[in-house]
Amino acid sequence: MVGRAKQLLKDDLDSYMTAWLAYRESSVLRMGGRRDESHNALERFVQSTVSPGHGGRCEANPRYNAQRGNLIVSFTENLIQDGKLDEAKSELDKWSPLHPTARSALERITARARDITLGKILKCQGLFGEALVFLERILEDSRVDDFFEGTGWYRVLLSNVADLYCESGRPQDAEEILLQELKPMMENGTQDISTGKRLRLSLVETFLERNMFDAAEEALLLLKNANEGIKKRDHVTDLTMFRVWIGLARVFHKQSRWDMALSYWSQALTATERLKMSRGYNAGIVQYSIAHALHVTGEKTQSHNALREAKICLASEQCMFWLAGFNSHWRDYVVSVMENECRGNCDVQESITAQSGGLRST
Repeated sequence: MVGRAKQLLKDDLDSYMTAWLAYRESSVLRMGGRRDESHNALERFVQSTVSPGHGGRCEANPRYNAQRGNLIVSFTENLIQDGKLDEAKSELDKWSPLHPTARSALERITARARDITLGKILKCQGLFGEALVFLERILEDSRVDDFFEGTGWYRVLLSNVADLYCESGRPQDAEEILLQELKPMMENGTQDISTGKRLRLSLVETFLERNMFDAAEEALLLLKNANEGIKKRDHVTDLTMFRVWIGLARVFHKQSRWDMALSYWSQALTATERLKMSRGYNAGIVQYSIAHALHVTGEKTQSHNALREAKICLASEQCMFWLAGFNSHWRDYVVSVMENECRGNCDVQESITAQSGGLRST
């Protein structure tokens, strides 16, 4: 569809439509896990606007300005996925409504998307308290904006606020705001769309934070079945499955059901290979979890091998608090219990603060 639209717009000087197409193409490529190509699509748009017929009056058009802002947000999403959080923040500063006190409806939606993305960056940096105050204010403001509630960004905002509630020890508050949106989706049969799955994964975290293992397992198995029914898997599908595997692994790990825990941790580790992050920080947490499960079941040699791999992965990059609970509470838990199990004999005494690149701020 994107290719056909590009052909139709060839040699067309409609700046808004050209910007919209560049935004859509970059988003589709990113969802497919093709971040470099997504970045290139945005660069091609920037280069194309240099030609005659672009700039000038079109840049003074609120509709075009809103779409230009969407392109900056899209580019920022690529930077976040690459772990370039400071650079992502700087990019967001490059856009603002033409008339801040008299924003158009489209500029208002784009401004919220920009601010939600900034809140996400703060969350990824572990600044949970700051991020929560910021995003709660946006959520409150958005409730009186009928234009915004119908956008996908509204559910992105809800899931991020819910995740921050979980990080801040308020899982019941998280469950409340998630169910307000999920109940009508379930009644309409739309809970399996992308934003519905995202909200449901956030709901799972509320169960895990309260040790509600049966509820978490049931919700995760439903997500697993929905995802396995997808014939054409993409990057988003693989990310969802990774979160399902680590969720199920945490359920069984905390119940000391080691065979099941190891099975799901192994599937999560395999998923990191498909996602091209098998040597990264999240893979390191998975390896740490495998090392602990192997250690308590008496497989000491395999455990220590997994532990060495875990430490290499954790040292490979700075921690980004991307997955609620997993990058924070679970990481802290599994490193602590592994150190206690080893009692100083497994060479795991490095500071977890040094591994994560800094303390979290709540």
